[in-house]
Amino acid sequence: MARTRNARRLKQTSIQKPIKLIQQQQKDSEDGYNKDQVLTLDRKNGNTDVISNLEDIESELDEVDRLIVSSDLEKSKDICIRVLNKDHKNLRALESLGLVEVELGNIKSAIKNFNKCIEISKNLASDPSKDGGLVEDVSPTIYLYLAQLSNSPIKSLNHFQSALNILKSKLESIKALDPSIQIDNETCNTKDKEDRSGGRIVANGQKLKVISSEEFQIRRSCSRALVGMTEIYLTDLCFEPEAEKKCLSYLEMASELDPTDPEPLQTLASVRISQSNIEEATKALRLALSLWSNDPVANLDADENDSKMEVVEEIAEGLVDDEDRQMIDAERDMKEESNGLVIEDDQDESSSLPPFETRVQWAKLALECDMWSDAIEVLYGCEAENDEDGEVQYLLGMAWYLLGQSRNDLKSEKTTEDSHLAAERVGSGICDGLDKIECWMESKECFDTCLHLQDILGEDSGLDQSILNHIKELSLEFQKFGLSTTAGPKEDFPGPNSAEDDGFEDVSDSSMES
Repeated sequence: MARTRNARRLKQTSIQKPIKLIQQQQKDSEDGYNKDQVLTLDRKNGNTDVISNLEDIESELDEVDRLIVSSDLEKSKDICIRVLNKDHKNLRALESLGLVEVELGNIKSAIKNFNKCIEISKNLASDPSKDGGLVEDVSPTIYLYLAQLSNSPIKSLNHFQSALNILKSKLESIKALDPSIQIDNETCNTKDKEDRSGGRIVANGQKLKVISSEEFQIRRSCSRALVGMTEIYLTDLCFEPEAEKKCLSYLEMASELDPTDPEPLQTLASVRISQSNIEEATKALRLALSLWSNDPVANLDADENDSKMEVVEEIAEGLVDDEDRQMIDAERDMKEESNGLVIEDDQDESSSLPPFETRVQWAKLALECDMWSDAIEVLYGCEAENDEDGEVQYLLGMAWYLLGQSRNDLKSEKTTEDSHLAAERVGSGICDGLDKIECWMESKECFDTCLHLQDILGEDSGLDQSILNHIKELSLEFQKFGLSTTAGPKEDFPGPNSAEDDGFEDVSDSSMES
């Protein structure tokens, strides 16, 4: 059941993008509401100085949000501290300061600020007479950060659950205030649905549900919190007796809350690999890829969407205890309502790729399932975003190496059988028609880039000594097939962005003739 490879590092790197989205959604929905209430009360009481002070603070915190987006972290920190000097109980300032500290790597300070937010909120809740009787809720972002920063798996689970409770409460409030528009799939085509809903279709079902961008983000955040809880049982608590059942129940709930999120399926693949069930892991990975590769979500028909849910439900059958089953049943209505989602505002986050780290992890799982061609395509997309990531180059090299290892030499096969049949057997797409030596040439080129990145970036290349040792071992194997590196001095060695030849000497033809 254990999935320990790179788990701790992935746990830390997964903090960033999903929670930033929650932060923005939370500020959009809460800050204006609370501020307006306070200002209204103060105007009635004639407290003009208070009004001015509050408006100044909100203006400064809006500036902090803009600075965080532009990565001006030191200035953001200075403004947060200035605001807290005026109002040491300002939850928004404390949260923003915590976010900045995380980005700066000051984890202890970040945790301190997040815990202070929770403490202040609890004190206000226990005495509503304070601050005019207005109690500001703690953002789920705070609990999600604490969950991922905590060294205790039990505390992490509790923080995830607290965030989940807040998010579900907000989801229920949205449903009560803004009943969704239902569109019958059978009475209009896709374009009609888009025109009538004013939004973008992201999944199909028997009914289409028009939801706001805010609701979409809450559903996505719920899903990611449940995935985080699953990862704890895959790593730190993998030897707990109920670990497998917890993983399956959390993933089912995640897919029910947001059937358009690929991460529950990707995590399901990890569970399946830990069970040595490669066939089901492959199925889950392909379904996850279909949700974000070339944005095909809008093209999924009802059968495909149903099959996605069947994968998650199938594995849980007979493995989930009564308590967990009750939790799952409580989400059934949400599943039925979210099987067909239409985003009211066509925003970037609803159609964007998963975070960089998520796609790299998908490629790692794909390699374990012998999905080499798919892994190569995904990794090339990652390389296009960051061509100085040594881990991406190493994984690309491994994918090409394993693909080549699985193939016979096309050149020799063409002498004994039809070339079309030979090409058909070795695959299609980006790797179409390449034989073993050609795949290994690509692999060696990626490994050469790894060594160059290590030379110029050192530890920042993302390559540890075990990876470098493995590259050296494979280089010896390549040499047996006449593939050698003729890299010159460091200053003459072309970088990863160079269009020139990277020092590769192709002697495969002469070696094969001999």
